[in-house]
Amino acid sequence: MVESFATVDQLQARWRPLTASESNRAQVLLEDASDKIRTDYPSAIHSATSTTLERIVCQMVKRAMLAVEERMGVRQMSQTTGSFADSWTFTNPDGDLYITSSERASLTASDGLISVMSLGG
Repeated sequence: MVESFATVDQLQARWRPLTASESNRAQVLLEDASDKIRTDYPSAIHSATSTTLERIVCQMVKRAMLAVEERMGVRQMSQTTGSFADSWTFTNPDGDLYITSSERASLTASDGLISVMSLGG
């Protein structure tokens, strides 16, 4: 079992209360999201704060859990009733765990140090 950067309780505090089955799924997804960060951004484990890692993992899991199982894989949907039409485009139709560009910036940010190198004598 991979140690997660966040707990189900922390996810609920940042989002909403979860049912028992949602909590079970969330636990697995939290571990998967943490593993993804360890694999894709190994230096972030040492450079990012624990709060940053917790925040990003919780957001990744929230996005994945917002995908509705009955509509997995559906990218767009429309409904027409008489002269009224509604359409939807889903941002994460497969419930994937992904990292946004702003989260990527948080994971790859330096520790705030600036190095200066002399190029001439």
